[in-house]
Amino acid sequence: MGACADALMLVLLDSNIYFSALISPLGSPARIVHAWRNGRFHLLTCQQQIDEIRAASRNLKFRALFQPHHVGDMLNHLYSATVCRIRCRGSTRLPIRRTATCST
Repeated sequence: MGACADALMLVLLDSNIYFSALISPLGSPARIVHAWRNGRFHLLTCQQQIDEIRAASRNLKFRALFQPHHVGDMLNHLYSATVCRIRCRGSTRLPIRRTATCST
């Protein structure tokens, strides 16, 4: 086995997983989010996804479904994830900020 044999997966979740976890805190999407918060895997996200969740939480259609303090808590946790700066609409690719490293 190499040095990375016990390394955790790096996972990118669709925004709908977060929305579903906020709506139904006992459902499968919430269990996925809890697994990340409990260190079962490393999470990869980007600023666009964080902005999307923030904007949706302010939408009148969804505001009744989301409790503001739960949204804020989730956004704060997302900032602790590995935030990748991705190419979007012609911008240049920037390096990834890694929360964990693994050498071979």
